[in-house]
Amino acid sequence: MRSRLGVHLAGLLAAAGFPLTVDDLTRLTGRSAAAVESALQDAGDAGELGIVRAGILRTSDGVAITAPDAVAHVVRNLHRGPLAPGSETDPRTQRAALAPFRAALRAGALSALEEWGWEQTPPYLRGAGLPRSMHDRRDERDLLVRLLTDARRQEAVAAADPDAPSAQIDEAAHAIADTATTTADLGDLGALLVAAHQVRPVDGAPPHGVAPVFAFSGDLERARAIADEVRVEPDIEAAYVGEAAARAGYHEGAEIAGSAAAAVRAAAAPVGALLRVAQAVAGTALHTDDPDAAAALAGEARALVASALEVDEPVAEVAHLSRSIFRAARDHERANGATTLATAAAALARAGDDAAAAATADAADDLVDGIVVASLRARTLARLSARLRGRSAALTDRADRLGERAVEAAREDLATRAEVARLLVDTGPATGPDPDPPAVGDTRRAEPLARAVLAEVASSDTLVPRGVLHDAAAALDRIAPDGPAVAAARATVERVADARHGTAMERTSRALHEAVVLAEAAAILDRAGLADEATAAAGRAREIADRIPASARARTLARIAAELLPARTPAVFDLGIRAADDERSGSSRYRDAGAAELVAAAAAGAEAGLGGSEPADADRAARLDEVFTQATRSLRHHGEAAALMRLADLDARAGRQERAERLARDALVAARAPDPVRRGRARAALAAARDGVVSAPGAESPASPPHDSDTAQSWADTAQRWLSDGYPLSDLAALKSADPRVWSRVSALMSSELAR
Repeated sequence: MRSRLGVHLAGLLAAAGFPLTVDDLTRLTGRSAAAVESALQDAGDAGELGIVRAGILRTSDGVAITAPDAVAHVVRNLHRGPLAPGSETDPRTQRAALAPFRAALRAGALSALEEWGWEQTPPYLRGAGLPRSMHDRRDERDLLVRLLTDARRQEAVAAADPDAPSAQIDEAAHAIADTATTTADLGDLGALLVAAHQVRPVDGAPPHGVAPVFAFSGDLERARAIADEVRVEPDIEAAYVGEAAARAGYHEGAEIAGSAAAAVRAAAAPVGALLRVAQAVAGTALHTDDPDAAAALAGEARALVASALEVDEPVAEVAHLSRSIFRAARDHERANGATTLATAAAALARAGDDAAAAATADAADDLVDGIVVASLRARTLARLSARLRGRSAALTDRADRLGERAVEAAREDLATRAEVARLLVDTGPATGPDPDPPAVGDTRRAEPLARAVLAEVASSDTLVPRGVLHDAAAALDRIAPDGPAVAAARATVERVADARHGTAMERTSRALHEAVVLAEAAAILDRAGLADEATAAAGRAREIADRIPASARARTLARIAAELLPARTPAVFDLGIRAADDERSGSSRYRDAGAAELVAAAAAGAEAGLGGSEPADADRAARLDEVFTQATRSLRHHGEAAALMRLADLDARAGRQERAERLARDALVAARAPDPVRRGRARAALAAARDGVVSAPGAESPASPPHDSDTAQSWADTAQRWLSDGYPLSDLAALKSADPRVWSRVSALMSSELAR
């Protein structure tokens, strides 16, 4: 039998149209949680709610009545007196019957706005369901806008999910823009769009590396404006904007990079700045189509490297430790300078100046001779060989000699040999710090070197260092089941299985190493087609990772995921997904941003490597995209601007421009940096409207046609332009003329937001 509580619950659920929790229903009805739970458990035809059991939707978010038949059933049960057959399905009848319950939902929101605050409110007042249910209710539009623009509510919602305030505003803005026909609608839309920006603090500066992402897509205005806002060494950022623009095919790139080079030399910049600008200028030269401009930029890069490395040794009074640190830093500076000169040599060869290319390549070789540390010298020689190979006949000859020297220099260190083998053939992806990977891989030297490394691993009694199996396997075009790579992988699995740990601490500390090398072995076995062995090794790697304390586990899980996500064996791939999920949802309260970045980069790389020809590839792509989305979401929530920037750079250089721009904007938000172009256009649009200018260059949206303020369609078009721009930028003068009250509201909100 239905009770008063059952009727009350049914009315609330039907009026809401979205899930309500027991906590929500307890607060709204004033009854105990036990009574509400009992009524919900007894729901059914003869139960408390008086509707068919199938009409009650139970989700992780709560309980809802949304099916049309179920809502109609509730309306009929609520009606007193005769009701014509079928009337319960009429929208007007339903609204009238459910109006008291809808009013109760609104009353809670009004009380929170005007009295309680938001910290102790029922969950439905902070969720997306209530605002979403108001989208098509004109009579609730004012309350919708008040809810979504209330600063205290935004703070309370962001405490649980930092993305939620902006997401709720964006969803409502789309709903209003799609139905806008009046200036009042524009006022509501403008309030929401401005509020979306006020949610974000803007007291920071853009991180290095964001501006070039916009240059890749041709948005040079935004790229240059963001570069100017970088607080430390903006000339470095401008130089990389030029490199990105040239790589994307825009002729302005050469001018931008040249101006940055002139500025950094005039400012007597430090060594690091000179070398980074030189690297960007050399990359610009390599991708510039004008031979004369390429030659000039290559010469500028060489001059910058020379200027950077003119610093003398420290005076004799400096302590020995300081001298050692200086020499170590000097080695890395020489390595960076040498690789930059190699890129410049490749640019000169492309421009047709073979003599200058050869001389620049020789200058790079001379810098390498000054590197003291053998392992760094070997890696640098490999990078030079890779950059020069295939650029011209003369440079390829030099690349052969440099490759031989790299192999010779790496003989004493196993890990260095494996890395040199990978560097000789690793043709991508390009990154900001390494913008020009090999054009042609040197498999003739890399593969024998990699096989020798793997044979040594297979015969050694000690566990291989992390990364050796990965690097050596990457140098091989294919892995045979009976080859040295599989032998090395099997030997690694056996050594981990036979490992004995004297103490619990040793068992835990060695897990950091053992889990990763097992994952590398599993990746090799997967490439060889040995699915069962690969699955067993991957599973064991995941088990060993659980020995690591939660506070230190994230990076290891990320490394496991990075090795397993490209796997073709379904079970191994699933274990990679599990490792990525565990990295994100671990119990540790500590956050390792590098782990999330590693997972995201691995997911992006694995997704790019899918052929797309198999039916399973679509499912894999969807799961990898989810891993990437969750990892970058975590980085956004923790304000990791630099990590987001690096991921954006990877996507931009791989041609995934839409996602790259989205990540770059996320990096700006994480860095608490405003968009200087949007703010500049907004200020210009406000000034033009105040002066009565209907259209002003840079103030109105470039796509704005002449405005006819007498037609609803014109205001609908304006709403769509505002939505596309993400801000009220167009038709402000027309709005001022047509409705001064709405204009005053929108302009006041814009002025307040721009004054921050």
